[in-house]
Amino acid sequence: MVRNRMKRQLRAIMALETAALPPGTFLVRVSPAAASLDYARLRCSVARAAAQAAGAAEGRREGRRSR
Repeated sequence: MVRNRMKRQLRAIMALETAALPPGTFLVRVSPAAASLDYARLRCSVARAAAQAAGAAEGRREGRRSR
């Protein structure tokens, strides 16, 4: 039951956060500890990871332009 609840919550959160991610970016792992987070904290954690992924992708794109 916990796994299904996590899948539903993550699916809903990613529907909101997808715009922050550059095309081709994937989230590949959710730790078991995430099951203890409430929706608000889980969403905050996913948003933070999405922002980091977007920043890293932007840095890679800028690095390619400056060569």
